[in-house]
Amino acid sequence: MKLWEEVIDKNPREKLKAEKHPLDIIEELPRLIKEGYERVPEEDLVRLQWYGLYHDKPRIGYFMLRIKLPGGKVKPDQLRVIGELAKSFNDYAELTTRQDIQMHGIRLDDLPGSLKGFPALGFSP
Repeated sequence: MKLWEEVIDKNPREKLKAEKHPLDIIEELPRLIKEGYERVPEEDLVRLQWYGLYHDKPRIGYFMLRIKLPGGKVKPDQLRVIGELAKSFNDYAELTTRQDIQMHGIRLDDLPGSLKGFPALGFSP
């Protein structure tokens, strides 16, 4: 067995990446939204993590959005958009000890609108 095949067999995340490119999950959002959270395969929930979206435990059906701030730096226009986004999610966002911003209570059908403006701001998954 080749080394890469061994890695894929032993590492579930590498297996997921080998099956389907994780960033392609964004193209499947309309289908996932239509089918509903309950029918989203666990593998696709993991793939959403490449966009900073994590299951918001213990709230079934909700996500936590983690926005990475490289070096902890954020520009005023970026912070303004983050603030507007936070207003739509319980008027709340939190700064983490790892220099990220997290927002909770995001539903599957909120995701397209939440992620839409990120590339223009210089944010990426």
